[in-house]
Amino acid sequence: MRADPRATTILVADDSDVDVMLLSLAIRDAHLTHALVLVPDGQDAIEYLQRQGPVPDLLLLDLHMPRVSGFGVLQWLQSHPELGRVPAIIYSSSEQQEDKQRAKQLGATDYLVKTADFKSFVVDLDTRFLRKE
Repeated sequence: MRADPRATTILVADDSDVDVMLLSLAIRDAHLTHALVLVPDGQDAIEYLQRQGPVPDLLLLDLHMPRVSGFGVLQWLQSHPELGRVPAIIYSSSEQQEDKQRAKQLGATDYLVKTADFKSFVVDLDTRFLRKE
């Protein structure tokens, strides 16, 4: 996907190739120009954030990943206040209330449950978090 240079950058940490593919297709089909940076787990997300490159405008974190979970990334973010302005959204297939509460306690901006309708998910993200007024 070729991104518009003015595009918002979204860092997506998800170990599911299928979910990443569906998300990428939904963003393309929704005609959004957001540049996606894809990493397979929370450890790679942390390593990306530690580099001196551009800070993403949004983090989409799967909850259950190898090496470092979405919760682990949220905990790491708490000790890096310079990244506190970056919205971090947990998106997971887990609908457990404990997971939602823990994500909120760790500073997640929101908790979204994965759906088979990724296009609606992307439109919701765009409406709630990505649209620049």
